[in-house]
Amino acid sequence: MEIKNIKIKVLIAVSLLWVGGLQAQTSINSAGGDKSNSSGSASYSFGQVFHAVENSSNGSIEEGVQHGYLIETSDLEHQDYDRSLNVYPNPTTDYLTLNISGEIKQELKFNMVSIQGGEVTSGSIEGDEIQINMVGLSPGTYFLDVFDLNNQKVKNFKIIKK
Repeated sequence: MEIKNIKIKVLIAVSLLWVGGLQAQTSINSAGGDKSNSSGSASYSFGQVFHAVENSSNGSIEEGVQHGYLIETSDLEHQDYDRSLNVYPNPTTDYLTLNISGEIKQELKFNMVSIQGGEVTSGSIEGDEIQINMVGLSPGTYFLDVFDLNNQKVKNFKIIKK
């Protein structure tokens, strides 16, 4: 009788540990999914309720469910623009360089926001190259948008700060 009670208790304990381990990467999101093609696959989610970053001299850690480090640019270039815009180095640690090559028909401006949507820096672009100071920023993902004088988005970049 005593052995049967011990077996039941062990079975219950193992079951609870097993079920608890299945919840390690669960979040309640408003939308998301998986996409794949011959080049690879990606998972995405929207509506994650929390996001926190902890930094120390040994490194950093981010809470959350999905942390991909995909570096990409989205071409939204307006037809009136005959030039190319590039940023480097990406990922960066201190300064980001925005380079404009080709014919510039009008002045451009930029706006950088954090992944949470807060504005980090903005300014006008004069000349073929501009450096954006990222020294005091926390490691993470930032978005750099380039606009024309009519506030039409010319191009945007996803920037990774180490």
